[in-house]
Amino acid sequence: MRTEEWAESVYALAQAGKTNEEGAPGLLQSAVIFDEYPDTSVYLTVAPVFVQQAVSSALAPIGRLLGYEATHSRTAGASSPERGSSPSST
Repeated sequence: MRTEEWAESVYALAQAGKTNEEGAPGLLQSAVIFDEYPDTSVYLTVAPVFVQQAVSSALAPIGRLLGYEATHSRTAGASSPERGSSPSST
């Protein structure tokens, strides 16, 4: 498992202001991250894990096409899309 890499990526997104008020990335960003780190991702309690995995697997390619990346570092935060905007508008 790559828990440390996953945690750093999510932390970097939050530090760059690319998460919502609760610290969660947007849907497509989350799908890309969940797809990259399936063993370390945190899942919601509102839907079965297999449903969340299926949705992430379906949305991750779209997110990647739009420029979202799974791995972020605290120094590379400017290379990913801004919260609430598409990657092409940054």
